[in-house]
Amino acid sequence: MKKLMSTLGILAILFGTGFAQEKEKKEEGSTGKPHAMKERSHRMFDDIPNLTDKQKEEIKEIKKAARKEAEPQRKEVKALRQMLFEMKTSDKVDLKEINQLIEKTAMFQAELEKSKVAAELDIRKVLTDEQKKEWDENRKSNMEMREKKHMMRIEKEEKE
Repeated sequence: MKKLMSTLGILAILFGTGFAQEKEKKEEGSTGKPHAMKERSHRMFDDIPNLTDKQKEEIKEIKKAARKEAEPQRKEVKALRQMLFEMKTSDKVDLKEINQLIEKTAMFQAELEKSKVAAELDIRKVLTDEQKKEWDENRKSNMEMREKKHMMRIEKEEKE
């Protein structure tokens, strides 16, 4: 009986989040996330010098294929996070189920990271040696900046 109720609860959450996502997409309009994604995709070429039109097109196709491949995992991670939230905030918390859900989420996140790395390696194959060097330097700089911001947030939280 517990398994049946858990399964029904999971299905309700999955279908509920699907409908909510559709509503969000409709409400976004011209100022929603897709516009920001478009701007970011134009900027992705800014840190690689002297890209030819052919290289730009190849990189776009690699990214498009990677996004399409990763979409099911992203949706699953989102649904699992919602389920985790529901479990943590319910009146009857089951730590064993929560831990299993965390492990399942981590598995999907690992798959997403693998896809991301594979796409980055495919992009590197399109670049010249000089472009690779510049791209690597920019990515390293961005990573260091994110780490610095993260550390600043941690320090701020510790002071509060």
